[in-house]
Amino acid sequence: NRFKDSMELEIERLVAKKLQIFAPIPFNRNGAIVGILRIAFKALYEYMREEMFAKFGVQQIQVDCAFLADAARIFVESEDAGALDSLLDEALTSASRRCEDPALIDVDGVERIVAARKQGQ
Repeated sequence: NRFKDSMELEIERLVAKKLQIFAPIPFNRNGAIVGILRIAFKALYEYMREEMFAKFGVQQIQVDCAFLADAARIFVESEDAGALDSLLDEALTSASRRCEDPALIDVDGVERIVAARKQGQ
């Protein structure tokens, strides 16, 4: 399950802040994909820091981040997926902070939306 309690999220945020985005990568398929996704997810995070969001905008970012995390797990190894999840969690946190009235969707609701989209509904 991708959704974690507040202590786990705080630890992952600290790890994400120390994660070197432009660090050297292994010369293999997984390394290349992880390197590209790290840069893309960090760029998403930086974009979130500069924008203002309405309540539904934050909810859309929440669903988008959950879908991106789910899709990334198909292409990367499990230990790399955790670091990418941390970057996406940071992007969502940043979007929530940039909203006057953030109201996130409950975990089950996000999982249902992602599952429905994966099934093509």
